[in-house]
Amino acid sequence: MKKYIALIVVVLLASFAISGIALAGADVQELKPYPFPPAAPRDADASGKAVVNQPMGKVCLQVTVSAKGLDSEETYEVWIGDTKDWTSVGTFITNKNGNGHLHKNYRKGDTLPTNLNHVAINQPSVNKSYTVLMDADF
Repeated sequence: MKKYIALIVVVLLASFAISGIALAGADVQELKPYPFPPAAPRDADASGKAVVNQPMGKVCLQVTVSAKGLDSEETYEVWIGDTKDWTSVGTFITNKNGNGHLHKNYRKGDTLPTNLNHVAINQPSVNKSYTVLMDADF
């Protein structure tokens, strides 16, 4: 019985180590209020994180964005790109506290964003290009 428990512990530790290696390739960036007026969040305390990961297997790109301190119960659109070429990743709706989340998997065969330099969150209800949060640089 002790051998089986020891074997289970070893397998669990190995799986945690392997998943830690897989996550080490993820690029995590803080999202900060966009500094240029008039495109500034209504709440200066708005913040968030963006994670771009390129795992192996059928999923070849993952984009995960979490934001807090935005306008409550509003739709926001996530974009990925660079200064000239942007691709919409999708939208999320914030809860009553102004928090929201988006996760998108791109699979082999999907059209991938051409540039993975920046992640931006826009508020389409104000203006399609009204950027409220953006990362520093991927």
